[in-house]
Amino acid sequence: MFGLRANLIGAVVTATAAIVLSVVLLEDPLLEHHESLRLQRDLEGQVRTAAGALRRGESPESVASRFATNRSLHLRILGPEGRVIADSWDLRGELREQLPSTLNELRSAHKHGRGSATRRDSSTGERSLFVALRLPDGRMVHAVRSLASVYAVIRTMRELLLIGALIAVVAAALLTFVLSRTLLRPIRELTAAAKTLARGDLSVRTRLERNDELGVLGRALNSMADQLQERLEHLQVGEEKLRAVLDAMAEAVFVTDAEERIVLVNRALEGLLGGDVRGMSIRDAIPSVELQRAIRRVRRGATATVEMSFESSRQTRELAAQLAPLPQQRGVVVVLHDVTLLKRVADVRRDFVANASHELRTPLTAIRGFAETLQENFELPAEGGRFLDLIVKNTLRLQRIVDDLLALSRSEAPEEKYPLRPMDLGPLVLESLRNLEPQANEKSIQLSVRLSERRALALGHERALDEVLMNLVDNAIKYTPQGGRVELRVRNQRRWVCIEVEDTGRGISPAHIQRIFERFYRVDTGRSREQGGTGLGLSIVKHLVSRMKGEIRVESQEGKGTTFVVCLRRAARTRKASGPQELRTESLSRHSSGDST
Repeated sequence: MFGLRANLIGAVVTATAAIVLSVVLLEDPLLEHHESLRLQRDLEGQVRTAAGALRRGESPESVASRFATNRSLHLRILGPEGRVIADSWDLRGELREQLPSTLNELRSAHKHGRGSATRRDSSTGERSLFVALRLPDGRMVHAVRSLASVYAVIRTMRELLLIGALIAVVAAALLTFVLSRTLLRPIRELTAAAKTLARGDLSVRTRLERNDELGVLGRALNSMADQLQERLEHLQVGEEKLRAVLDAMAEAVFVTDAEERIVLVNRALEGLLGGDVRGMSIRDAIPSVELQRAIRRVRRGATATVEMSFESSRQTRELAAQLAPLPQQRGVVVVLHDVTLLKRVADVRRDFVANASHELRTPLTAIRGFAETLQENFELPAEGGRFLDLIVKNTLRLQRIVDDLLALSRSEAPEEKYPLRPMDLGPLVLESLRNLEPQANEKSIQLSVRLSERRALALGHERALDEVLMNLVDNAIKYTPQGGRVELRVRNQRRWVCIEVEDTGRGISPAHIQRIFERFYRVDTGRSREQGGTGLGLSIVKHLVSRMKGEIRVESQEGKGTTFVVCLRRAARTRKASGPQELRTESLSRHSSGDST
């Protein structure tokens, strides 16, 4: 590979040589043509001069003698019959072979009055110019002139051009060499500065004070280095802040690249995994099938949350992972929460609640039994009777709390199984409404149900779904004012079967909707206690729906009512009805009287 100087000198020398060669190649034919035309005009002039002298009556010998001294010119005068009557070379004593009379120029002169031609001597190779002119009396003036002088001039010019070309090439090479030294020094400086910057040393600067393009390039390189250094300092400060934030987090955090390799971790993750796992793949660092599947889903642009078990330091840890994608599918951010202690606390709490509820059932049953026995069999003073009524009322309230606590514990217990099977939701909905009809009648609330003409087959657990419906409808009756309405609707969708429980109560404000499924949470504490609510019903509903792989949501408008929507997965594709799908609305009393659905 040649350097810039060698390439520059080679280019200039090649260009100069090409120009000179072009001049030489063009000079020969151009000069030959120009000189030939000049000699031809000169020779024609001399022939006309000789012809003019002959027309004025001079003798052929006298006319030929005028040209005898010109050694480059051979003049002949031919008679009408083509015989030579005077020859300038013969007058000089130099005998030459007679020119044949069949030459083209002679024929042209005989025919047109004049003729000219160029001939090459076959023996010597010398080129000559022939001109012939015919007089009115038939005589002919024939002149020949050698072109040796023309080719001598051409050779001289060629030699001079070659010498000039050599001088030009040498001069161009020298000038290019000097110029390259002037250019290469700043270029080398710029190259060295660029290589230093590429190695990461941003302190280097060029010292070019030139006002040409190289100077502009040097100043641009310095400006780029200043900006890079400033941005790198900002990035380093930002990275230090990010590192401090990540290391201060109690949660373990790591970031993967597009190839699912870990590129960033915090101190909590190193402590969890027992070392630095940067550069390792997810499969090698955290062998969890659930996490790997979640990462593949998140790489497509979604977010995900997954729970998993992980063996660390000879103990099993329960982790909850939150995953989010990086922009342009460059990787995934994963935050791991160690919920081992929380799960243990939850297990202890659940066991305590279950055990305490079981233990409380016996004394509460005894208290209720003794109190009801006193009410039925003994006459007590008015004040004692009032106290006894309060005892029974609060005993019943405690029993409801204990029953709800036991139901919540069962819904959360992993050992409690809820096998799912296909079931028609229509009869189950009607049965739930029949069980709660007395409560609705006490408040003059109209209960109704709307069922599709097709069977609503869904995957569920009969006992769990019955408890869900009982809680939702019971809540709707409690919070619907006197004379209101509670309606249940069952709708078939493409992948789901949804049960809607709608009431005409006071509604729930948006501030409470996000928390209504929490344990013991009440929208209106005073009213809930007055109506005997425990704050556990909706929490039980949410857990049971989740155990059935379903979804629940709430829609509410203050002053207009609330709708709870429970959606379960469809069990099978139902057969389409012959006509358009219709919904029928029927009161509960009609169903309870034995009418078909």
